[in-house]
Amino acid sequence: MSGEPLVMRSRRGRGARRLAGAVAALFLIGAIPAVAGAADYCVAPKTGCEHDVDSLTTALDAADDGTDADRVFLGAGTYTAPTIFGFSYFQAGSPVEIVGQGEGETIITSSGGPTVLWLTAGAGSSIHDVTIRLPQNAQEGAVGLLTDTAVRRVQVVEDPVQANRRYGMDLRPGATLEDSSVALGGVQDSGAVVIPQSGATVRRSTLSARIGVVSYGGTIEQTRVTGVQYGIRAFRDTTAVSGSLIRLTGTYGTGIYATSISASAPKVTADGVTIVGPNLPDISGVGVSTGLQPDQGAELSLTNSIIRGTATPISAAAGGSAPGTVSVSYSDYDPAGNISFGASANISEANVSNLGDAGFADAAGGDYHLRAESALLDKGDPATLQGLDLDGNPLVADGNADGMTRRDLGAFELQPAPAAQPAGGQEVGAPRDTQAPLVSGFRAAPSLFALARVATAQAARVPRGTHFRYTLSEQARVTLTIQRALGGRRAGHKCVAPTPGLQRAKRCTRYRTIGGLSRLANSGANSTRFSGRLGKRALLTGRYRAVIRATDAAGNRSASRAARFRVAAS
Repeated sequence: MSGEPLVMRSRRGRGARRLAGAVAALFLIGAIPAVAGAADYCVAPKTGCEHDVDSLTTALDAADDGTDADRVFLGAGTYTAPTIFGFSYFQAGSPVEIVGQGEGETIITSSGGPTVLWLTAGAGSSIHDVTIRLPQNAQEGAVGLLTDTAVRRVQVVEDPVQANRRYGMDLRPGATLEDSSVALGGVQDSGAVVIPQSGATVRRSTLSARIGVVSYGGTIEQTRVTGVQYGIRAFRDTTAVSGSLIRLTGTYGTGIYATSISASAPKVTADGVTIVGPNLPDISGVGVSTGLQPDQGAELSLTNSIIRGTATPISAAAGGSAPGTVSVSYSDYDPAGNISFGASANISEANVSNLGDAGFADAAGGDYHLRAESALLDKGDPATLQGLDLDGNPLVADGNADGMTRRDLGAFELQPAPAAQPAGGQEVGAPRDTQAPLVSGFRAAPSLFALARVATAQAARVPRGTHFRYTLSEQARVTLTIQRALGGRRAGHKCVAPTPGLQRAKRCTRYRTIGGLSRLANSGANSTRFSGRLGKRALLTGRYRAVIRATDAAGNRSASRAARFRVAAS
């Protein structure tokens, strides 16, 4: 990698892009009338709105004409920007909501240029339920989505043929990225997310690239980051990382690295992080360096964390008078591998242990939850306040039932086993439970995936497949029914298999049940791995849905919820 840091792309050409957008708008004048008040726009093939339009460019240009909160609805299909400048919306005082039909269903892309979608909009704006796809050989510094809005359930992918540095998302101050995923290849320089200024947040997301996050000041919480070279690289201001899993897969890598490059020295706070490397001699867990700006310091604090698979757990380098400092407390790793360079470099440690086997549930398969016999349970800072772990479960819990309610180390908190119920599932003398469990937030993440190589029971052993994520109002037995989407014809109120007698009937989508899964799930956030196989049976390439239903100990059943997904060719 070159000495130039992986940073936000140059401001060059922004004026040209804005001018191009203005010129394009001139050609669209008169396409639809000016709208008074908030309006809804459906973009073909989506129909049924107050205004049905034929292109996303038309909808965005119409939506930014006023200050009302307009909505743009996209259908299932691919929307390709008509110019190399991509799609754009530049109205800081005009809110807009862009609504897709689902990850893998609604795809936004371009034929080249600096940005697939640039969305700068008013307070309350958002984009959700879409896939952003970087085109083949995206230009140097290209970005899939650049925005200062709320981003939810958005997937960023790329054409596999790439030659230049690129970024999945560029999050500006005020942006929040939630329940989303970015997956870029790591052969060339790439960053899943870049935060070029303080004030953006990433949470409950999955990021994968050569560098997971390039940060100039931001918040990363409850996020899974896979980096070929760096998990998180911080250059300026304060970056806060919590409840996250960071994995390294390449060489010469560091899980979290703070490097000073400007007058604003970087500071990183990392709490409740599990960092796992590939057991190579050139891999570090966390580190700081002032090598690029010797007169500015760099600071990193690590607490309640685990470092494994790294030859150098902690490194500090200070090439000048400014200090390079790493402070570690209540964490577990082998400190014998620590390295310090320079008179101003400093590593301080308090309540640091080296307990050997971490007791991961299945490290070889990528499952870094702690087992009930792990020596790292109850080893965290006793002053830790309550919060949520990477799974969304309570952060301070007595998971091993030893009477000590204290923080575990790492990104995951072992949860207590469900309380035993008397026969019949109802406590004697207690009022009968008639409240059905509530299932919310059910989705497949990612919604487009290829088959794993083994059955679902061992899906953690492979990087392919998906997770069904959902939240329960109480502990319950969950069933997940997998159904394949098939073409059909409307017969009355039903969608049935096509027959010669129905060839003129309205087309519809019917679903055929393929199989199912059953799991005991806890109250709160849950995640069920799915490889795309049911036992030894692999799903065929195509579109599917999963239908979830929960049954509590008293026999109450929830309403069903469905999440669509697609299996791609391997």
